[in-house]
Amino acid sequence: MSQIEYSEIQGLMFGGYSSMRYCTYYLLKIEAPETAKSWLRTQLGLVWFDSKKPDKEAKIYNLAISHSGFNKLGIEAKDLASFEPAFQEGMHSSFRSNLIGDKEGSSNAPQHWLWGNESRQVDLLLLVFSNDKNTEHFNNSGLTVVHTVDADTPDKTDPSYGKEHFGFADGLSNPSIVGFPDAREKRQEIATGEF
Repeated sequence: MSQIEYSEIQGLMFGGYSSMRYCTYYLLKIEAPETAKSWLRTQLGLVWFDSKKPDKEAKIYNLAISHSGFNKLGIEAKDLASFEPAFQEGMHSSFRSNLIGDKEGSSNAPQHWLWGNESRQVDLLLLVFSNDKNTEHFNNSGLTVVHTVDADTPDKTDPSYGKEHFGFADGLSNPSIVGFPDAREKRQEIATGEF
């Protein structure tokens, strides 16, 4: 197996940021691709890469890009075609939504979703972590906010304390990855490239 370049992997892949009190997910649509690319370049320094935990005073970003987002940002068609079919189609496609039980005509059908369907397409997911309340602004970014989710860490006196911002505590949703530094009890490991 080749050496894993931790400095090229976003920090959230190594574990949560439980030391950060606040977390906001911004689901964004690209309206002006060239402007959005310029804005993203100015924000790259805030995207946290590496397995090391960030300083508690930092504001950090993690970023996810959907297939439609890559398309709008100008990724070549041959490269877009190399992604898994589920990623290319999106969960809102008739085939994929039926697979997960969100069948056409039901109250769970994609047209009823708060985001991620044809009318509320998401191109980027920006996750912002800090110890100050997050209030990001996207003026002159080429982006519009489709939806915002606050996922703050519970207060330590709250009975639910101990969950990460994303809320998974089952170990299935946060598997161990071969070659990653991992202090958790080893579970079934998955290969890099499978996450």
